[in-house]
Amino acid sequence: MQSAPSGYQIETVLAAWNDLRARLIEADPEDAPELSDLLNNENSNVDDMLARLIRAVVHSDGLIKLATSRIDDIKHRRERYENRSAGLRGTVLQLMEVTGRKALDLGDVTAYVRPKTETMPDKVKIGADLREGVVIDGATLSNPMPTLTIRTR
Repeated sequence: MQSAPSGYQIETVLAAWNDLRARLIEADPEDAPELSDLLNNENSNVDDMLARLIRAVVHSDGLIKLATSRIDDIKHRRERYENRSAGLRGTVLQLMEVTGRKALDLGDVTAYVRPKTETMPDKVKIGADLREGVVIDGATLSNPMPTLTIRTR
């Protein structure tokens, strides 16, 4: 059988409990009412306080799993949106090129077809070498591929 805690032990546990309660409520004001109820120490013994803390840990771990799942869902959704945007952008670019349009002003949005500018180290030197007939693996002289720029107002 376990002996009753001393007054010092009870005081230490209550001080730690109240400190934890204050820190959690301050760090997460959105959940303050729930935390306040959970961590209320009125009419509680040490075993009851420990049981509530352990259940709070289990609950928090569940929230972590839920948040992680939502993060993964949102990341997948973002990837779908990026793929959709790239497909739509490619179609707009293709239609504007086929119809010979360089720009289309819709009032709140303007789309422009422009030559793609790529940044390469020593681009000027590579271009000069290619014009002189030097063979450089992976490099050729050609017109740049067009790109679509969309600006909103």
